[in-house]
Amino acid sequence: MSLTREQYVQICRRCTNRDFNKSEGIICGLTDSPPNFKNECPSFKLDEDENEYLLKQGLEQKLSSGEDRLSITPIYKTNQQPQIMPTSIEEEIEVQPNTFKKIIIWAFAGDLFIISLLLFNSYRNNWTNISQSVIISLILIVFSIFFIIQVKKKTRNRLMILSKKGVNLNSTFFPWSHSYVFLASRDYTREQHKNYSTLIFVSHSGKRLIEIRNNDFKLNIQKLMTLIEFYRRKE
Repeated sequence: MSLTREQYVQICRRCTNRDFNKSEGIICGLTDSPPNFKNECPSFKLDEDENEYLLKQGLEQKLSSGEDRLSITPIYKTNQQPQIMPTSIEEEIEVQPNTFKKIIIWAFAGDLFIISLLLFNSYRNNWTNISQSVIISLILIVFSIFFIIQVKKKTRNRLMILSKKGVNLNSTFFPWSHSYVFLASRDYTREQHKNYSTLIFVSHSGKRLIEIRNNDFKLNIQKLMTLIEFYRRKE
């Protein structure tokens, strides 16, 4: 099945063997003629920089539409210089999710609120039912601890593991060699690490693989960027 001219251009633009002719436009640099392969080109060789540029353009069009507009930049093409990398680091590093900490805070904040109401009620009744309030408070605390333990078990497999080979998130592995990392921000005026709120992992085909927001993990976006830059260079 023959491809359309537009389909040929989309493929050849991403190939290092491409060339340009004023009359024909993009042509194959190996044959000096317009491409005429079927489905797949046996001589195709991916141009990483051009492919990344085209992906960025496509992502910007998607993310810049609608109310939730984002400005994106490849992680290693930001204006700000990367932080100093450590001279040595573990073969891989685990990044814990931030959800567990929030659950603990909200659980004990709720306990404190309910216990305060119970004590206030006992005070209004001249402490006649203080023993009942204490028992209810203890039961509430025990239940909260049990709930937190169960949540901890559920979130244990949601950690992110970074290594020189790639990133493992939710038991799914994404190699650096098959993905790009983009920074997303709602600030269009400044491109500094502290302004970026989201990390987006994208496959070479343009599929969005992972989207990490600033509060998803215990490390913020800036620290995650530093680790990702380090491990990508070690690949």
